[in-house]
Amino acid sequence: MRISMLMRERQTGYEAVISELEDARKRDYAFSGGSILGSMCTQPHPVAVEAYNRFMETNLGDPLLFPGARSLEEKTLGMICGMLNAPAGAGGQFVSGGTESNIMAMALASRLTGRDEIIIPASAHFSFEKAASLMRLKAVSAPTTDGFLADVSAVRELANERTACIVGVAGTTELGMIDPIAGLAKVAGDNGCMMHVDAAFGGFVIPFMKQMGYEMPDFDFSVPGVTSVSIDPHKMGCSTIPAGVIAVGEGGNLCSIGVDTPYVSTKTQPGLLSTRPGAAAAATYAVMRHLGNAGYRQIVEGCLSNTRYLCERLSEEGFSLPCEPQMNVVGIRFKKPRVVKDALAERKFFVAPLDRVGCIRVVCMPHVKREHLDSFIPVLKTVARGLGEI
Repeated sequence: MRISMLMRERQTGYEAVISELEDARKRDYAFSGGSILGSMCTQPHPVAVEAYNRFMETNLGDPLLFPGARSLEEKTLGMICGMLNAPAGAGGQFVSGGTESNIMAMALASRLTGRDEIIIPASAHFSFEKAASLMRLKAVSAPTTDGFLADVSAVRELANERTACIVGVAGTTELGMIDPIAGLAKVAGDNGCMMHVDAAFGGFVIPFMKQMGYEMPDFDFSVPGVTSVSIDPHKMGCSTIPAGVIAVGEGGNLCSIGVDTPYVSTKTQPGLLSTRPGAAAAATYAVMRHLGNAGYRQIVEGCLSNTRYLCERLSEEGFSLPCEPQMNVVGIRFKKPRVVKDALAERKFFVAPLDRVGCIRVVCMPHVKREHLDSFIPVLKTVARGLGEI
């Protein structure tokens, strides 16, 4: 980013600064406006916003000063670990999101195994490439099946004595698919390495789909061999941004990647961030306590209902999907998805391009309403016709 503005010598009036902020914010799009259709984040729940504002100045990195915020982190970690079927000896930490938790998981795996390779599906989030670059690990990409799932047989062929961790995804960034976690974990166990599940998106979806009777595969610590899980409350958890969690099972203590912290009230810290916003933990605690299982089931069912509706409308208009959605993520096939994405953006609809699978992505998040989809589909059809896609 180019630095092009210097601080003024004289003070600027409060009202003038607020006016500048308002002007800048007007240029942003709001989740509630119906334009944002490709994001895996959403408008935070009002109770999360209230909690965030109340704990704005707290720092989880110095819990002696902020014991109340720390207690909310512990309680929230307990709820999340319970939701993920974590064993009694499990632990975790609030982080900034899936990227940080995935990097921490790879650091933990490398430290505990003494190995320097990780195996990731071709559909894995780019944060694993970041982790490999930062820690000089070799990231080995495993192909996916025709159903866009990690190919267990291919992973077995790739695994060796240098493999520190095998990664599976529960809710891929591309299409929201759930990798065969049990099969991948079996390969990890056979090779004496760690098994990490990136459930940044699916972690707040799959448990509630199961509660509602949907047949969903196991993805968490209920699967033998899973050693760590990433989950993002700021996605389907309806918390504020940023809010992520890394959960670690028995035998994978985060302290093993910690460093001494002599200047604050903790002895060691394992995360990338030393200053961690207590407001994120408070917001997540508030929304989880307020909604409970029943509230999340209602939100997830609403998203799934809109997903089914979108798929029906797309079929009626002659569009094709690469696969049936497992969750609330819909891919729409195009020969040139990035060109389609740009054309839609010019018309104030924002989707994600998936070049690897030849699709654009629509995510039916809680802020996406049926009327938004009804407005989007005619525009999509016009764009597709104009580009010769249909």
